[in-house]
Amino acid sequence: MTQEHEGQELTYDEFIKSSLKAWTVPDFELRYKELGSVKPSAVTAVSRGFLDRAIEAKLPGVVIAVCDYTREALSFAVSKAIENVLGLDPDLDIEKDELSEGTPICIGQTVVEYLGISERDQLGKMLEYRQPDRRQDQKSPVKSYYSLDRLPTLHRCIEGTVPTLRTRGSLKDTAVAFSALPEIAQMLRNRSSSVVSPVAVATSASPYLNIPPTVLKSAEIFFGNEGLPLAECLTTGRFSDGEIKRGNSYPAVGEPSIVVTSRTEEGISELLDLYEYLDEGGTLDSIVLEAPTAECIDSMRGLLEDIINEFGVPVAVFCEEGILRRTNVFDELGFPVFIWGKSQLLDVSGYCGESHLSLTRRELCAANSVIRCQPVEDDGRFSEAARILYGLADRRNKLSEGEQVALLTLTRVLGQALRQTEMLDESASSELRNRIDGANAVLTGESSNYSLTKEEMHEVEEAAKILRSLSLPDVALPKENAVYGAIVRAVKNVHHKVCLVVSNGVNERTASEYWKEALAYDGLSPDAIRVIAPRRFLKQDSIPEDEEVFISGWFRREEMERLLGSGLAGTCTVFMYRGISPIELETQWYLSADDYWKRHHKSQKSRYRKSLERIKVTIPKPIAEPEQDAKRVQDKSLSGIARSMERERNEWCRTNRNGEEAYRGRPVWFTSGVCRWLRVREEGGDSLIVVTDALDPEIGYCRKTVAGLQEGDIVLRTESDDDALDEACNAHGLREVASRARAWREPIDEALRFMSRRSIRDRISKAGCKRNLATIARWVNDSSIIAPSEKEDIAIIGKALNREFTDSEINEIMKAASTIRGDRITSGRKLIQEIAEAFVKDARAAGSLEEAADDFCRKHGDMGSVDLLFVEYIGDLTMVPAGRFGWCMG
Repeated sequence: MTQEHEGQELTYDEFIKSSLKAWTVPDFELRYKELGSVKPSAVTAVSRGFLDRAIEAKLPGVVIAVCDYTREALSFAVSKAIENVLGLDPDLDIEKDELSEGTPICIGQTVVEYLGISERDQLGKMLEYRQPDRRQDQKSPVKSYYSLDRLPTLHRCIEGTVPTLRTRGSLKDTAVAFSALPEIAQMLRNRSSSVVSPVAVATSASPYLNIPPTVLKSAEIFFGNEGLPLAECLTTGRFSDGEIKRGNSYPAVGEPSIVVTSRTEEGISELLDLYEYLDEGGTLDSIVLEAPTAECIDSMRGLLEDIINEFGVPVAVFCEEGILRRTNVFDELGFPVFIWGKSQLLDVSGYCGESHLSLTRRELCAANSVIRCQPVEDDGRFSEAARILYGLADRRNKLSEGEQVALLTLTRVLGQALRQTEMLDESASSELRNRIDGANAVLTGESSNYSLTKEEMHEVEEAAKILRSLSLPDVALPKENAVYGAIVRAVKNVHHKVCLVVSNGVNERTASEYWKEALAYDGLSPDAIRVIAPRRFLKQDSIPEDEEVFISGWFRREEMERLLGSGLAGTCTVFMYRGISPIELETQWYLSADDYWKRHHKSQKSRYRKSLERIKVTIPKPIAEPEQDAKRVQDKSLSGIARSMERERNEWCRTNRNGEEAYRGRPVWFTSGVCRWLRVREEGGDSLIVVTDALDPEIGYCRKTVAGLQEGDIVLRTESDDDALDEACNAHGLREVASRARAWREPIDEALRFMSRRSIRDRISKAGCKRNLATIARWVNDSSIIAPSEKEDIAIIGKALNREFTDSEINEIMKAASTIRGDRITSGRKLIQEIAEAFVKDARAAGSLEEAADDFCRKHGDMGSVDLLFVEYIGDLTMVPAGRFGWCMG
């Protein structure tokens, strides 16, 4: 693609037109089973114009933010690879290049030995070659001939390539098959061995569907109506074990046209592949980077900066708009940012009539999207409960840590009730009421710290009473009736189907069964509705045109931004409770978010204009009016308040745990009220067993760190049976080693005969132990602890309790403890793996995760137990005291 007016300053109008006009890549379409159709769009062409002018301006690359970023990244990369290959000359001219006799040459998968060129009467110039035959002596294969006029371009072979046996196909067969390919495919293959600099594609695990790097070549590519495997046209490759492995079977020389990186265990694209390849002398045309999360971008920052600074490879980054508010990496690295918002998509669609390119379906939906707010009148209960909880949240600084957790629990239960559309069954109702009663007891009962006044306790009791009434089984709340009426109208009157998007906190299967039964009871087809959580909704390719999208309530602002801006549906109806003034509930949260987005879009226009100026493109005055920076709008929704409370509690906890190390971590909250802290490391981190897709025979269970975890994921919480774990460890003959490792407890066990546990704890603390009291108490109370992690701790325990350990004794304890920990970790992991595998097997046999979990103890109680937990949300990154990592109850 050659950009017209190269280096000249252009108006925005001229730039768009010239980018579309300069697009000369032959029309093609990729078809993936998982992603449907992928082909260049008007956005692809203009984005290419952005990159070309950024390179001219000596910028590191561009950031393209667009709803359909997965398709755009793929079509951009493949388009660039096709254009690069077509711009090359065939590598080998068989008539002019001097080849020595016996040199292997190939076309496609067929390799022969070159012998020379001869002129034969009536047949013209002939290629002389040898090809081994099983039926003949391998040391002296027969000389063969084939007309040069009927042969496509031949290629030199990779060193060490041996000729193909004739029984697997002759050069003639290959030539005939080649001539049947589309002309553009022939041109690409003829130039494939001339490639020097591949286009690199780096994709990471995404909330949206994307193509894993190992199967990029599995696409079928169409030129017109003729389709063939992508690997038959472009040489593809992937990084594996530090080297590029080709995705094509023909052994021609040259680099792959397009190469993809491997992924780390948590699904992040491994840019180290590219750095090492470049550092060893390789070259890259460009890097197309798909960045689905802020964590993904932050983890790549160092390597991305090194690649840009040391090797100058231009980078095109594709992501969604919301990501750019959660990371500053691209601004710090000097990337211009181009956001394809609603107005930009509409601008470009106006020029599509002058080009054969158009917007993708999702981009068209995003450009013309409509959000319908369907208010639902509150019967007074929601507003009153919200008023009480809002008031407590404003005065939360005086609450203890446990009380703040309890307040968070009540807040989340209210949020779940607000988004609920179906009646609860007895099991779900009982679970919610237990959570309410537990939180209420912490705030007002015997287990409270009495931080609240009598009036506040009375209000908490009232809020808990309201929440219990909202959580009764088989009782319809106002939103259930509103949603049911809308579904019936859509199905009966408009003859549409309905996609109901429910909260991640709702069991999809239970909700689906409820609504299907409700339609069947009314004489309507149960197939007219499907119920889906946001996580799976965003993984869809598209929404059928005859399907209406209903959203059961106002979720978190970030989640709503993804849903409404995904371009999956042109029109979405969101059901929201309208509260009683001054508590407006969900309608107020919608208006607050809408105001936030509008302010943000204003600031993004300014950012967009400045990015265009950096590549010498000017926006006409009506568009380029000065915009004020967006002001921070406080999120007043329940999820926003809960997040603020959690952030403050984390900070309080971090500053009040002196003597305990802190690490980077994130809280993962589940719909049951359970919270699990995951440690975040630069490489890897804590992980959970995820069984979201366990019923799929090709997936099963997997482990995910917080970087790959998604809201709506189903986590399998496992608990190994102590006897089973001990048996597994004892089987390795380490009883004597375990006894030596626990020698540090002897002074504690002796002291327990005449001292209280608290006195022992205080004595160890006063002896100079730097650990906090909670850690010391665990040493005293938990006899299963193998040993403290530091030598100094063991020495202080002995000193405090009049049993001083020698250095050699401490070294022996530490050595034995290390052996036992390693063995216990290995045995524990193996046992957990066996539990997970048994669960998946049971789930597939029963066709249900829930049934397998309920029946697990009866079948496998000797191994351990399991629980299913649904991820409700993932909190912000913060520094977390070491003692907080693990499970806690909300």
